[in-house]
Amino acid sequence: MADHLPQDNELVPDQFEEVEVEMPEEVEQLGDEEDVPDQFAEVEVEMPGEERAEEGREGAAAPQEDAAAAEVGRIVRQDEIRLHLEAIVERRRREGQAGMEAAARAFRERRRENQNVIRRFEQQAEREDELIVRERRMERMMRRAHIEWEIDREENPHVEHPAQRLARQFRPAQPEDPAI
Repeated sequence: MADHLPQDNELVPDQFEEVEVEMPEEVEQLGDEEDVPDQFAEVEVEMPGEERAEEGREGAAAPQEDAAAAEVGRIVRQDEIRLHLEAIVERRRREGQAGMEAAARAFRERRRENQNVIRRFEQQAEREDELIVRERRMERMMRRAHIEWEIDREENPHVEHPAQRLARQFRPAQPEDPAI
């Protein structure tokens, strides 16, 4: 923004660019600037046409003030545009942030749902594994019972088979009266 500000020499009218300095006689007699005592360090400067400039300052100042006001207006507009663009960038950043947060929430929700599905599949697999273990245990018990039945049948041919005995145990109850 500083590069848009007018330089000091731009504000000085052309009539003041050349300056003649009148030095007091004591200073001229000393010679080099290094020999100037401290009491003469400050020198009055008279500029040619200074009176003219003061008289015409009101007329000459108006274009200069207009130019300065135009420059200030341009700088203010640039600042307003910069602030507006910064506001747009900030709004888009917030919208982007909100969008990223929404995407992150959706991602977490999908991950939670997927984990629930995986958990259900794992539980189902555990139940199926338990059923398989029970089924194998039942098969072993049935084989053992069948072997025992074959041994018992050699001694007593009228012994009931274990499968028939289980079927009779788990058969639904028959109503006593067929009319019911």
